[in-house]
Amino acid sequence: MSDLAIKFTELQPEQKIAIYDSFLEQLANKGLVDDLADLQKWARKEGKRYKFNGRQIRNVLSTALGLARADGERLKREYISSVALQTEEFKQDLHEQETIYRDRQITQRA
Repeated sequence: MSDLAIKFTELQPEQKIAIYDSFLEQLANKGLVDDLADLQKWARKEGKRYKFNGRQIRNVLSTALGLARADGERLKREYISSVALQTEEFKQDLHEQETIYRDRQITQRA
């Protein structure tokens, strides 16, 4: 068995907004969202700036929902903003660590 790596191009802002809307509407239909219009507004203004793929968007929203439910609340903007920021910071930290690791591997081989 072998692994296959596939590089995907980054989603366009409109595509990200459509993904956010789809997931948010599903959650709203289940009564899990506090203010759907506010969350859609967040997606259009702030959410589209993050370099997330569809899976990451889903994970951000489901993690934010889990935090909200743990607090006895429905999904709100502050939960999504917090999780999105933490996710972006984690991605940046991981990228930096991968760069350091690769640089060390190159140095050791030389």
